[in-house]
Amino acid sequence: MNKVVKFYNNKQADSIVNMWPESYRSHMNVMWNKASIESMMNQFGKIKSGKYLGIDTDDPNHVTVFTIQTSKAGQKNTSFTVDTENHLGTFQFITSSDGIDKLLKQAK
Repeated sequence: MNKVVKFYNNKQADSIVNMWPESYRSHMNVMWNKASIESMMNQFGKIKSGKYLGIDTDDPNHVTVFTIQTSKAGQKNTSFTVDTENHLGTFQFITSSDGIDKLLKQAK
């Protein structure tokens, strides 16, 4: 998560794309590019901090969930999976679900 935060805050879309396996990168260039990061920055601002919440076992992918504090939009949730080589598998920049709600309640 630290790499995502660093690359996002520095608007390094190419570095975020390179966190996926090579076979996915051409698809990720559509989602993670200079324009998309500028749009996210305008809406959410920089990520000021992040906190590990746990694994959402209600999700079929058993995603890892963090709560993030953004400079413009406040607290949001993000989730991802990694493969055996520590490449991103799935990544949801802003997300919610019943499983995430359970993790948030447990964290209080």
